[in-house]
Amino acid sequence: TIVATRNWKKVFQLVAEKPIRTISFSYITNTVAVGVDDGVLYLLSVPARSIIIYTTLDSDIKSISFSLRDERLSVGCNDGTLRFFKMGANMEPAGQIEPQESPMTHHTWSSQTLVVGRLDGTVSVYDSEKIFSNRFVPTYEIVSESPVRSLTFGVGGRCLSVVGDDGLVRIYSSKGGWVLCNQIDIGQCVFDSKWSPGGRYVVVSGGSFLRILDTLTWIRIDEVCRKLDDLFAGDGCTISCLDWSMDGHFIAMGTTQTGPRVLSTTSWSLV
Repeated sequence: TIVATRNWKKVFQLVAEKPIRTISFSYITNTVAVGVDDGVLYLLSVPARSIIIYTTLDSDIKSISFSLRDERLSVGCNDGTLRFFKMGANMEPAGQIEPQESPMTHHTWSSQTLVVGRLDGTVSVYDSEKIFSNRFVPTYEIVSESPVRSLTFGVGGRCLSVVGDDGLVRIYSSKGGWVLCNQIDIGQCVFDSKWSPGGRYVVVSGGSFLRILDTLTWIRIDEVCRKLDDLFAGDGCTISCLDWSMDGHFIAMGTTQTGPRVLSTTSWSLV
Protein backbone atom coordinates (compact mmCIF):
# COMPACT_ATOMS: atom_id res chain seq x y z
CA THR A 1 0.00 0.00 0.00
CA ILE A 2 1.35 3.44 -1.02
CA VAL A 3 0.19 6.31 1.20
CA ALA A 4 0.56 10.08 0.72
CA THR A 5 2.17 11.61 3.82
CA ARG A 6 0.42 14.97 3.38
CA ASN A 7 -2.96 13.47 4.31
CA TRP A 8 -2.20 9.80 5.09
CA LYS A 9 -4.59 8.65 2.39
CA LYS A 10 -4.06 5.60 0.21
CA VAL A 11 -2.63 6.37 -3.24
CA PHE A 12 -2.27 2.87 -4.66
CA GLN A 13 -2.53 -0.71 -3.46
CA LEU A 14 -1.05 -3.87 -4.95
CA VAL A 15 -2.68 -7.15 -3.98
CA ALA A 16 -0.22 -9.98 -4.64
CA GLU A 17 -1.02 -13.67 -4.52
CA LYS A 18 1.98 -14.44 -2.28
CA PRO A 19 3.61 -12.55 0.64
CA ILE A 20 5.52 -9.37 -0.24
CA ARG A 21 9.09 -9.58 1.07
CA THR A 22 10.78 -6.36 -0.06
CA ILE A 23 9.91 -2.97 -1.57
CA SER A 24 11.93 -0.01 -2.85
CA PHE A 25 11.10 3.46 -4.16
CA SER A 26 13.07 4.89 -7.08
CA TYR A 27 14.83 8.23 -6.68
CA ILE A 28 13.91 9.91 -9.99
CA THR A 29 11.47 7.88 -12.08
CA ASN A 30 8.62 7.80 -9.51
CA THR A 31 8.33 4.04 -9.58
CA VAL A 32 8.18 1.34 -6.91
CA ALA A 33 9.72 -2.13 -7.16
CA VAL A 34 8.07 -4.95 -5.19
CA GLY A 35 9.51 -8.41 -4.56
CA VAL A 36 7.12 -11.28 -3.81
CA ASP A 37 7.63 -14.95 -2.90
CA ASP A 38 8.36 -17.38 -5.78
CA GLY A 39 10.53 -14.77 -7.50
CA VAL A 40 7.69 -12.48 -8.60
CA LEU A 41 8.81 -8.91 -9.33
CA TYR A 42 6.50 -5.95 -9.89
CA LEU A 43 7.41 -2.46 -11.07
CA LEU A 44 4.69 0.09 -10.30
CA SER A 45 4.13 3.61 -11.62
CA VAL A 46 3.03 5.91 -8.78
CA PRO A 47 1.60 8.73 -11.00
CA ALA A 48 -0.28 6.27 -13.25
CA ARG A 49 -1.28 4.02 -10.32
CA SER A 50 -0.58 1.00 -12.46
CA ILE A 51 1.70 -2.01 -12.92
CA ILE A 52 4.43 -1.31 -15.49
CA ILE A 53 6.32 -4.60 -15.32
CA TYR A 54 5.38 -8.04 -14.05
CA THR A 55 8.02 -10.76 -14.32
CA THR A 56 9.15 -13.91 -12.53
CA LEU A 57 12.75 -14.75 -11.58
CA ASP A 58 13.97 -18.27 -10.89
CA SER A 59 14.68 -17.70 -7.17
CA ASP A 60 12.92 -16.06 -4.22
CA ILE A 61 13.59 -12.31 -4.00
CA LYS A 62 15.24 -11.14 -0.76
CA SER A 63 16.28 -7.54 -1.43
CA ILE A 64 15.55 -4.78 -3.96
CA SER A 65 17.28 -1.42 -4.40
CA PHE A 66 17.62 1.39 -6.95
CA SER A 67 20.93 3.11 -7.62
CA LEU A 68 20.81 6.78 -6.61
CA ARG A 69 20.19 8.12 -10.12
CA ASP A 70 18.04 5.14 -11.16
CA GLU A 71 20.68 3.84 -13.57
CA ARG A 72 19.98 0.34 -12.27
CA LEU A 73 17.38 -1.65 -10.40
CA SER A 74 19.15 -4.43 -8.48
CA VAL A 75 17.39 -7.55 -7.25
CA GLY A 76 19.01 -9.91 -4.74
CA CYS A 77 17.83 -13.51 -4.62
CA ASN A 78 17.94 -16.53 -2.35
CA ASP A 79 20.25 -18.39 -4.76
CA GLY A 80 22.98 -15.80 -4.03
CA THR A 81 22.65 -13.87 -7.29
CA LEU A 82 22.28 -10.12 -7.61
CA ARG A 83 20.57 -9.24 -10.89
CA PHE A 84 20.76 -5.79 -12.50
CA PHE A 85 18.21 -4.16 -14.81
CA LYS A 86 18.40 -0.93 -16.80
CA MET A 87 15.47 1.29 -16.03
CA GLY A 88 13.22 1.79 -19.06
CA ALA A 89 10.08 0.59 -20.74
CA ASN A 90 11.32 -3.00 -21.00
CA MET A 91 13.60 -3.12 -17.92
CA GLU A 92 16.47 -4.64 -19.92
CA PRO A 93 18.79 -7.09 -18.05
CA ALA A 94 22.22 -5.58 -17.35
CA GLY A 95 24.27 -8.46 -15.96
CA GLN A 96 24.44 -10.15 -12.60
CA ILE A 97 26.69 -11.15 -9.73
CA GLU A 98 26.79 -14.91 -10.12
CA PRO A 99 25.17 -17.42 -7.70
CA GLN A 100 27.00 -18.05 -4.44
CA GLU A 101 26.57 -20.60 -1.68
CA SER A 102 25.33 -18.02 0.81
CA PRO A 103 21.95 -16.38 0.09
CA MET A 104 21.60 -12.62 -0.23
CA THR A 105 20.04 -10.89 2.76
CA HIS A 106 20.28 -7.18 1.94
CA HIS A 107 22.00 -4.69 -0.37
CA THR A 108 22.03 -0.95 -0.91
CA TRP A 109 23.71 1.81 -2.95
CA SER A 110 25.45 5.09 -2.26
CA SER A 111 26.51 7.49 -5.02
CA GLN A 112 29.79 5.61 -5.52
CA THR A 113 29.34 2.25 -3.86
CA LEU A 114 27.17 -0.87 -3.80
CA VAL A 115 27.26 -3.12 -0.73
CA VAL A 116 25.89 -6.67 -0.59
CA GLY A 117 25.24 -8.58 2.66
CA ARG A 118 24.81 -12.33 2.98
CA LEU A 119 23.62 -14.97 5.40
CA ASP A 120 27.20 -16.14 6.10
CA GLY A 121 28.10 -12.71 7.54
CA THR A 122 30.08 -11.35 4.59
CA VAL A 123 29.60 -7.87 3.13
CA SER A 124 30.98 -7.28 -0.36
CA VAL A 125 31.77 -3.72 -1.43
CA TYR A 126 31.60 -2.78 -5.14
CA ASP A 127 32.45 0.35 -7.12
CA SER A 128 29.14 1.45 -8.67
CA GLU A 129 30.77 2.77 -11.85
CA LYS A 130 32.30 -0.65 -12.45
CA ILE A 131 28.87 -2.21 -11.92
CA PHE A 132 27.45 0.08 -14.63
CA SER A 133 30.24 -1.21 -16.91
CA ASN A 134 29.34 -4.85 -16.14
CA ARG A 135 32.44 -5.47 -14.01
CA PHE A 136 31.28 -7.35 -10.93
CA VAL A 137 34.44 -7.77 -8.84
CA PRO A 138 34.33 -6.49 -5.23
CA THR A 139 36.90 -3.94 -4.08
CA TYR A 140 36.60 -4.86 -0.39
CA GLU A 141 35.21 -7.69 1.74
CA ILE A 142 33.92 -7.20 5.30
CA VAL A 143 33.60 -10.40 7.31
CA SER A 144 31.61 -11.09 10.49
CA GLU A 145 30.49 -14.29 12.19
CA SER A 146 26.78 -13.47 12.20
CA PRO A 147 24.19 -13.22 9.40
CA VAL A 148 23.85 -9.71 7.97
CA ARG A 149 20.28 -8.37 8.18
CA SER A 150 20.58 -4.75 7.06
CA LEU A 151 23.07 -2.32 5.50
CA THR A 152 22.66 1.44 5.36
CA PHE A 153 24.87 4.36 4.35
CA GLY A 154 25.22 7.60 6.24
CA VAL A 155 25.05 11.00 4.54
CA GLY A 156 27.40 11.14 1.55
CA GLY A 157 28.08 7.41 1.68
CA ARG A 158 31.19 7.87 3.83
CA CYS A 159 29.96 5.63 6.67
CA LEU A 160 28.20 2.27 6.58
CA SER A 161 26.09 0.62 9.27
CA VAL A 162 25.99 -3.19 9.36
CA VAL A 163 23.58 -5.02 11.69
CA GLY A 164 22.61 -8.62 12.21
CA ASP A 165 21.80 -11.52 14.51
CA ASP A 166 24.65 -10.86 16.97
CA GLY A 167 23.01 -7.64 18.21
CA LEU A 168 25.92 -5.42 17.19
CA VAL A 169 25.70 -2.19 15.20
CA ARG A 170 28.99 -1.97 13.33
CA ILE A 171 29.99 1.37 11.79
CA TYR A 172 32.55 1.30 8.99
CA SER A 173 34.33 4.29 7.45
CA SER A 174 35.25 4.52 3.77
CA LYS A 175 38.38 6.45 4.77
CA GLY A 176 41.22 3.96 4.65
CA GLY A 177 39.13 1.25 2.99
CA TRP A 178 35.98 0.50 4.99
CA VAL A 179 37.59 0.07 8.41
CA LEU A 180 35.60 -0.59 11.60
CA CYS A 181 35.41 2.66 13.55
CA ASN A 182 32.57 2.04 16.04
CA GLN A 183 30.68 -0.93 17.47
CA ILE A 184 27.56 -0.66 19.63
CA ASP A 185 26.12 -3.69 21.43
CA ILE A 186 22.30 -3.54 21.37
CA GLY A 187 22.05 -6.86 23.22
CA GLN A 188 19.38 -8.35 20.97
CA CYS A 189 19.09 -9.49 17.37
CA VAL A 190 18.82 -6.44 15.09
CA PHE A 191 16.63 -6.61 11.97
CA ASP A 192 17.13 -3.14 10.49
CA SER A 193 18.87 0.21 10.93
CA LYS A 194 18.63 3.54 9.11
CA TRP A 195 20.50 6.87 9.30
CA SER A 196 18.41 10.01 9.67
CA PRO A 197 18.44 12.28 6.56
CA GLY A 198 20.76 14.77 8.28
CA GLY A 199 23.08 12.02 9.50
CA ARG A 200 22.84 12.89 13.19
CA TYR A 201 20.93 9.79 14.33
CA VAL A 202 20.67 6.08 13.59
CA VAL A 203 17.46 4.21 14.39
CA VAL A 204 17.78 0.49 15.11
CA SER A 205 14.97 -2.08 15.29
CA GLY A 206 14.69 -5.69 16.34
CA GLY A 207 11.76 -7.64 17.67
CA SER A 208 9.54 -5.22 19.57
CA PHE A 209 12.10 -2.51 20.27
CA LEU A 210 13.46 0.67 18.68
CA ARG A 211 16.72 2.33 19.68
CA ILE A 212 17.87 5.82 18.69
CA LEU A 213 21.65 6.37 18.62
CA ASP A 214 23.36 9.77 18.56
CA THR A 215 26.17 9.57 15.99
CA LEU A 216 28.20 12.27 17.78
CA THR A 217 28.71 10.04 20.81
CA TRP A 218 27.36 6.65 19.62
CA ILE A 219 25.32 6.50 22.82
CA ARG A 220 21.64 5.68 22.72
CA ILE A 221 19.24 8.47 23.72
CA ASP A 222 17.78 6.88 26.85
CA GLU A 223 14.89 9.30 27.32
CA VAL A 224 13.56 8.59 23.84
CA CYS A 225 14.26 4.85 24.12
CA ARG A 226 12.26 4.60 27.36
CA LYS A 227 9.35 6.41 25.73
CA LEU A 228 9.47 4.03 22.77
CA ASP A 229 9.61 1.00 25.09
CA ASP A 230 6.45 2.24 26.83
CA LEU A 231 4.81 2.90 23.46
CA PHE A 232 5.31 -0.66 22.19
CA ALA A 233 5.01 -2.52 25.51
CA GLY A 234 2.51 -5.38 25.43
CA ASP A 235 1.24 -4.93 21.87
CA GLY A 236 3.06 -8.05 20.62
CA CYS A 237 4.27 -6.48 17.37
CA THR A 238 7.57 -7.39 15.74
CA ILE A 239 9.22 -4.54 13.82
CA SER A 240 10.69 -6.13 10.71
CA CYS A 241 11.79 -3.03 8.76
CA LEU A 242 11.82 0.76 8.99
CA ASP A 243 12.87 3.99 7.31
CA TRP A 244 12.93 7.76 7.87
CA SER A 245 10.88 10.22 5.88
CA MET A 246 13.02 12.52 3.73
CA ASP A 247 12.41 15.47 6.08
CA GLY A 248 13.25 13.37 9.15
CA HIS A 249 9.89 14.06 10.82
CA PHE A 250 8.60 10.48 10.64
CA ILE A 251 9.79 6.89 10.90
CA ALA A 252 7.74 4.32 8.99
CA MET A 253 7.79 0.76 10.30
CA GLY A 254 6.64 -2.59 8.98
CA THR A 255 5.34 -4.92 11.68
CA THR A 256 4.31 -8.55 11.54
CA GLN A 257 1.17 -8.31 13.70
CA THR A 258 -0.24 -4.80 13.40
CA GLY A 259 0.77 -3.84 9.85
CA PRO A 260 2.52 -0.59 8.88
CA ARG A 261 2.93 2.08 11.55
CA VAL A 262 4.23 5.65 11.44
CA LEU A 263 6.08 7.31 14.30
CA SER A 264 6.42 11.08 14.69
CA THR A 265 9.99 12.06 15.62
CA THR A 266 8.86 15.39 17.08
CA SER A 267 6.53 13.87 19.70
CA TRP A 268 7.73 10.21 19.58
CA SER A 269 4.13 9.08 19.29
CA LEU A 270 2.29 7.05 16.66
CA VAL A 271 0.55 9.00 13.91
